[in-house]
Amino acid sequence: MAYVRPTVKDRVAVGDNKFIQTDLGNNRIELTPNPDSVIEEGTDINASFLNNIFDGIDERKPPSTNLATDKASDNLASTPKSVYTYLTTSITVTQNADNTVSLTINFS
Repeated sequence: MAYVRPTVKDRVAVGDNKFIQTDLGNNRIELTPNPDSVIEEGTDINASFLNNIFDGIDERKPPSTNLATDKASDNLASTPKSVYTYLTTSITVTQNADNTVSLTINFS
């Protein structure tokens, strides 16, 4: 499913720190929000909202690469092994002739 970036709005209210206190007995109280006025409800931050953001991040992650395993099994291509794009970052992994690995990261 394609990621859809949510629009996030701040809550704007007058007296947002005001509550009605109800005595529940046994030294317990309940606080109910009671602002003077609410101009903008704002964006609810809940599991559904956050999971959508995490889904968007996951869609843009490069595939997992284990260089130690690749090197041990000689699966690295000569140059370059892979180019991954993560948002606006390009990562290039290259195996050198001496069996070391070079990592190039370009931000754009």
